[in-house]
Amino acid sequence: EPDGGDFLLAARALLAEQEGRPEAALAELLPLLEDDYPPAARHQWLPDLVRIAGRLDDHQRAHQALRLLEPEGDVPPAHAAAAAHCRGLVTGDPEPVLTAAGHYRAAGRLLKEAKATEDAAILLAESGELAEARTAFRTALTAYTGMGAVWDVRRAEARMGLNGPWYRLVSGLE
Repeated sequence: EPDGGDFLLAARALLAEQEGRPEAALAELLPLLEDDYPPAARHQWLPDLVRIAGRLDDHQRAHQALRLLEPEGDVPPAHAAAAAHCRGLVTGDPEPVLTAAGHYRAAGRLLKEAKATEDAAILLAESGELAEARTAFRTALTAYTGMGAVWDVRRAEARMGLNGPWYRLVSGLE
């Protein structure tokens, strides 16, 4: 929807995710995948859609979101960063996600940078790159804490498996 309707979708999705309803969160974001949705309004929310779809093993929707973002010709840097972020989440490769985090940092998009860094930490841990995962995870937690984003800290810890083997290794507890 024009004039900020995408923010309403994102807010509803965030509320559903905070309530522990990832299926509902994904459902709230699905209008972004419709062909007639304005491309300029979708790029900033598709990394969240891909993350949630991945959590639910909905690979079809994650790939669909990535296809909508894949650059054709000259695209704005924010769109290229969102495409890289989604590409990394879909392929399990932390490098494009770290590239996106660098763009978000340079653009002053602190929350997006923290989310991308969190996503990279998860991917790095999954690939066994624990020192890099530890650095990325701590960077994300520090950023969230500095913004007062308490729920994001909880989500990041839950994704890393609070008190589980990845969390203990990445947080330096082992």
